[in-house]
Amino acid sequence: LEILGGDKGFVLFSAMPMDGLTTTVDVSLSETDRLLRNFVAVEPEDRRELEIENIEVTTYNRRAGETPATVLPTLLRTYPDVIVVRDLSDVESLKILCRPIEENRLVIGTIRAKNAADALLRVLAVKLPPNEFAPAISGVLYTRLVRKLCTTCRVGYEPTADVLKKLGIPKGRVETFYREPSAEEV
Repeated sequence: LEILGGDKGFVLFSAMPMDGLTTTVDVSLSETDRLLRNFVAVEPEDRRELEIENIEVTTYNRRAGETPATVLPTLLRTYPDVIVVRDLSDVESLKILCRPIEENRLVIGTIRAKNAADALLRVLAVKLPPNEFAPAISGVLYTRLVRKLCTTCRVGYEPTADVLKKLGIPKGRVETFYREPSAEEV
């Protein structure tokens, strides 16, 4: 979180689908100082995220062909300290976001990727010139959250010898595995 406390830079969060990208960004934003700095976020109208206190949200209409680049020029004229754009996907938005770094602004973006290096490559794959992106990027955070089963509703079962062998666990070492309850068991 130290990098999120900085005055300028481009922080890129990445994860595979269903690996906790939204949760990680929401928790990270919740832990930043949103009272002394002016935060703004850009989100599509049809996919709004959890509202976080003191982060003003500006929306764009994807169905009408809009992108973050549609609303960013107007938004930048309000001189925010931190700009949050989820799901970076077009080169024009990325070019606009790389410019505020020179003006001491922090940019936080997200992209789906299989690791941190792939996140950088995906940004460059949309044809963003490396000489614009390289000076701007401050850090890349790849996350993968592991779901934890509820201790009151999980269902225990004895693992088969084949499963134990595949996992490299000696027989008799683990007596019970747990799974989510089925619809009938709930």
